[in-house]
Amino acid sequence: DDQKEEREQIDDDSEDIAVEPLEVTAMRLHNDYGNSNHIKLMSDRVESIGEYLLKKRKWPMKGWHKRFFRLDKGILTYSHTQSQMQKGKISASIAVQRCAISTKRNSLRIDIDEEFVYHLKAKNDEQFCRWIKHLKAHRDYCHKLASINLHISSIQSPSALHHSTHGILTDKSSTPYNRESAVVNPSSSDSNNDDSFCQIVENNPDDEKLKLELRDAEEGLTSLSHLLAKMKNSISHLDNINEKHTQATSSGASVSDSEINDNKSKKKGRKINIKNTNDLSSKNNKTIQQNNDNKSSSSSLKGQKNEAIVQSVDQNLRIKEEFIAQANVVCSQLKAVVILMTEEREKLKTTIAEQPENTITAYQAHIKSLRNALNQAVAHNEDLRNRLLQIQSLSEFGGKTLSTSHLHLKPCASTASVLSDSATLFYDAEQGFLVENGSSDIEDTDIGSSSTDDSSDSSDSDSDVQGIADNTFQRRCLLPAFSKSRNNVNIFGLLSKSIGKDLSKISMPVDMNEPLSALQRQCEELEYSDLLDKASITDDQVLRMAYVAAFAVSAYNNSYYRAGQKPFNPILGETYETIRGDRGFKFIAEQVSHHPPISACHAEAERWKFWQDTRLKNRFWGKSLEVFPIGSVNLTLNKYDENYKWKKVTACVHNILRGQRWIEYYGEMVIKNSSNRLTCKLTFSKGGPTSNKKCEVKGQILDSNNKLLETLSGRWNEALYLGQAPSAICLWRPGLMPPNHENYYGFTKFAMELNEIEPDHPEILPSTDSRFRTDQRYLEEGNLAAAETHKLRIEELQRKARKAREAAGEEWSPRFFEKTTEGNWIFKHNYWHLREDKFSTISHPRLW
Repeated sequence: DDQKEEREQIDDDSEDIAVEPLEVTAMRLHNDYGNSNHIKLMSDRVESIGEYLLKKRKWPMKGWHKRFFRLDKGILTYSHTQSQMQKGKISASIAVQRCAISTKRNSLRIDIDEEFVYHLKAKNDEQFCRWIKHLKAHRDYCHKLASINLHISSIQSPSALHHSTHGILTDKSSTPYNRESAVVNPSSSDSNNDDSFCQIVENNPDDEKLKLELRDAEEGLTSLSHLLAKMKNSISHLDNINEKHTQATSSGASVSDSEINDNKSKKKGRKINIKNTNDLSSKNNKTIQQNNDNKSSSSSLKGQKNEAIVQSVDQNLRIKEEFIAQANVVCSQLKAVVILMTEEREKLKTTIAEQPENTITAYQAHIKSLRNALNQAVAHNEDLRNRLLQIQSLSEFGGKTLSTSHLHLKPCASTASVLSDSATLFYDAEQGFLVENGSSDIEDTDIGSSSTDDSSDSSDSDSDVQGIADNTFQRRCLLPAFSKSRNNVNIFGLLSKSIGKDLSKISMPVDMNEPLSALQRQCEELEYSDLLDKASITDDQVLRMAYVAAFAVSAYNNSYYRAGQKPFNPILGETYETIRGDRGFKFIAEQVSHHPPISACHAEAERWKFWQDTRLKNRFWGKSLEVFPIGSVNLTLNKYDENYKWKKVTACVHNILRGQRWIEYYGEMVIKNSSNRLTCKLTFSKGGPTSNKKCEVKGQILDSNNKLLETLSGRWNEALYLGQAPSAICLWRPGLMPPNHENYYGFTKFAMELNEIEPDHPEILPSTDSRFRTDQRYLEEGNLAAAETHKLRIEELQRKARKAREAAGEEWSPRFFEKTTEGNWIFKHNYWHLREDKFSTISHPRLW
């Protein structure tokens, strides 16, 4: 029920409401409210603010909780209460300058994306506007402070001047000029130009004149920097004089104003009655005397001010004249350096041209032979690598697999143990159950899944899957081409206007994709299907649940090395099938809806069935992308007539715009067995990129009365263990990654096999299969230009087909899946029968 409420809340949040960056909201409020007290946005100084706001939690306590937030000097901190904040108990500290902040005015929400995504909500519109004002002011304050510090450091630090001249100047401590000081750090951005310049200086036998010119230019530029600093000091001194004079003469100004008013009144009185002048003069003798004293003091202050100003102006003019003269000298020196460098360059060209042709030809022949030898060595190395991969694919690393039909499993030492603090405690744990083989000898057996190439042959020898032929096709171990660099993709330009929005409706460049469809990614979740094979023949119900939990966790392992890319969005009506005789299952998937995008799949083996329908909602928060899977995963074990059901957890990809991307999963996954009412609760921890909780998974197996039966722990990218250390048992461990997997999109060997076209596929598969998608095929072959062209063409075909259906009043009807009354998508069980007739009775839409 809790997860159902969470899904409904996600659907409510995903409506097309106004989402905009902080700066846009600030300007909108400024235009709406003008300069009212609580909306004024422009301020010369920043003020700290501390109030209670609502903060959203997604797990384990879902909903909005009241927290005390304080914003001071660009740092946002929060605690549970104000008293905890005063005691220094801070839950998190956020620098607003480095955050991506978006707002939702209708719901009074403020979304802050730093290392984690924080969702805040104000109590009313006034509080919302107040926080928008302060966040904008503090962000501007931090930007101004950073620019001022950078400007001051550029003036005071001589190294800034040194780097700005591309290595011609040395540091202040390295004068007089020496040849070693001209060599710039090779890590600089202009290392190539500097190295060539230094080689010219090194190889020139008559470089004394050039050294002298460089030294003079260096000294001239250093003196220019000192003169510039003096000019700034002189200007600041003049400002101080003006400020002091203004404060000292403020009283004098008021006195002079009263004097003017008295004079006016005297003149007016003289016109009306001449006799009154004598009375006025006799009454104001003391006032006139005081005014004379004020005039004398004011004139003395003006004289002092004028003298100081004249001195400062003279000094400033002298410094300017010296600066201009020195700049002219440096300009002439640099011109001399350029002339000398040009002459040396011409001499070098002349020397090379005068070399005998046979010498140059000999050098070229030697270089050509070296290149040929290098190409041969590379080809030989590639041949050896391919042979090694073939040997690896044909070999069995797991050794002889024991039959589990006669094993009697002993219970673990503790069935009421609590969760361990970290899965790292189990790395050296015992990897097997204690078994009895009809004798008193006790041995350890590895019951886990540890290789992507292990076939599900742990059952009896006569348990071949019905209807699935044993496929002896030799599958590939490498992709046709390396993955291309994504440095040229302007992600910021694409996503800057999509903060807080769903990215599934935005067309992304093909550079951000991997050569797999989202339908094939669904099939990739069956990489460790041998866990289901083992669960289907295990009589212990707790152990069966543990195997199913290990299978659910293993579905996330393939994304660990692929956080920086996305699969192709399937076209409406696109399908994908695979028959894996080596693994004992067959799989079919179809894109059943486009808006919203929903993918449905079904897989079956002799002892189990697996199906799911997936709808992915996502939100981009400025620096990270959250993905909310909506839909359920279903599993049936035929022998025990048990049905398992669970929902996937939230995924978050960090550092979308820049930096090293990484992915994490967090939330609670509840696996329910509707037959015996056992429940497994798996908690995916949320942690930073360097946290010890990164990728951590902890779980509990409970009975119908919520009594703890067993514990699970591990990491979704490393292993999953049953029980407590030191008697913990390894249920699953991922297989080895292929060599150079980072150059092949981070694919596992199973992922590399998904898009491979087998010899009989063109005649059997429907034309809507993902393997025949042209843009995906070109990307796999490394042709980015053709992939982008075909991707745009396919998207345009999809738009035209949708408009044609709307004009005709038709609705799309999936061919192999149907929707139930509960809103789920299930398999019609007609695909494999139609496949036997090569789909002669139905027509396929043109998708590409």
